Parts: sequence; C-alpha cells; structure tokens
Amino acid sequence: MEILDQIGHQIHIDRLPKRIISLVPSQSELLVDLGMDKKLVGVTRFCTHPKHLRTSRTMVGGTKDLNFELISNLNPDLVVCNKEENNKEDVLRLQSLYPTYTSDVNSLNEALIMISDLGKITGATDLSRKLNEKISSDFISLENSISGSVAYLIWNDPIMVAGQNTFINSVLNTIGFSNVFDQKPGRYPEVSDHELMKYKPDYIFLSSEPYPFKEKNREIFQKKFPRSQVVLVDGRMYSWYGSCLSRAVESINSLVKRLSKNYSN
Repeated sequence: MEILDQIGHQIHIDRLPKRIISLVPSQSELLVDLGMDKKLVGVTRFCTHPKHLRTSRTMVGGTKDLNFELISNLNPDLVVCNKEENNKEDVLRLQSLYPTYTSDVNSLNEALIMISDLGKITGATDLSRKLNEKISSDFISLENSISGSVAYLIWNDPIMVAGQNTFINSVLNTIGFSNVFDQKPGRYPEVSDHELMKYKPDYIFLSSEPYPFKEKNREIFQKKFPRSQVVLVDGRMYSWYGSCLSRAVESINSLVKRLSKNYSN
C-alpha cells in the first residue's frame, strides 16, 4: 500500500502493521478506538486517554523528547507523528528508519482525512468511515449554534491564545464564534491584558490544557475583564482531532446551551 501523509511524505506499507508507536496523544486514543489497542506497543507520557495506556504500554518519552533507543527496541512497523507536536528533526529521523505517518491537522476536514488515512493503513476502514460519518453529522448539528466573539487562552503568564490556522480556531468558527485573535500573526501568539481589554471578547475561554486553568484563574480573569464572560473549558474537546471529536459535540453543545441561557438572562 502506498499512502501520502499530510506533510507530503510517501509511505509504503507491505502488510497491516502489528507493532505501532503513536507519538500523538489524540491519535493514540484514535488508534485504540479503531481496534488497534493490542497492536499499540509504544506511546508518549502525554498519551493519557484511554487511561490504561500509561501503565500498559512502553512510554518512549515526551512528544518532543523521544527516546530512540526505546523506540528501536520496540521494532515498530508503523510510527504515527504530528507536524506540530513532534520535532521536525525527530520526524525526519523516524521516516528514515520506519514507515512513518505524520498528520498536519488545522481544520475539521483535515481531521477527517487523517482518520480515514489511519483507517486505511491499519485495515480499519469500516470503523474509520463510521467514525467520520458520526463526527461529520454531529458537527453539522452544531454549525452556527451560537454567535459572539471569543478569546481562547491556552497559557498563562505569558497569556497565549489560539490564533489563525489552528484546529481550535476551526472548531470555534464551526460552532459560530468569531475568534478575536484570528488575524494576529502567529498560530499561538502572546497577548497582553491591554489587548484583551481592547478587543472586548464576549467570552474568554480558559482551556484545561496545555496550561491547566482552574476556578481560581477564572475568578482572577473575571475580575480583570468584567465585560467578558470567563469560562473554563475542557481543552480536549477543542484540540484533540481524533476519535475524541465523536465525544466533543455533547460537551460543546452543553456549553453552548449554558452560554445561550446566561446571555438571554
């Protein structure tokens, strides 16, 4: 099988993989949902879903600090990477050693393509097709379900936000939000308190990852920016672009209903 991954790398697969290493948390979860649990031999320490992965699989380091000796010992016949989450040098090295699929997901459509690709590579085409059908149908039901401007914060001190050409921005736009920082240069730019005040977003979303915003952070931001409604959100539902998307819609829809109710009051 020949397949072109999302960074333009041609992959040759002689047979269905039996020893898979995933270096991307959301795609580790996807591979399990595609029936590859027993074939998934290595993951990163950030691959926390499903929970059993961290205790039942070999951890080969973090997404950006791989242990190549451990990877070699696992003798993988497929390695799954991501352009943003893994270092370019590491991806190139892996490509020279093993069949390596690298995703580059910045939109819902690109997420569906990635899911389809991994379904083909692993022989799980029926499961990946059904998963994509569910995700597509669910997100169609959410299209433009709310309006308003939003700033989506991923880090604190310095404040960093999801900007243009990011998967998070694509999800926000699909729901109906306008991202106040989607024209600011950079994918995850730093912003100041002054900029947040200047743009006056209707909502400020504090993500649970990569920075673990908590209620105490929400209270601080709410006092700083009283004109915005500050909300804690589950980052996985907006940034994990694998099978988690099939569970995201319920969570997002619940938030949309809550925000709409608060707005009407």
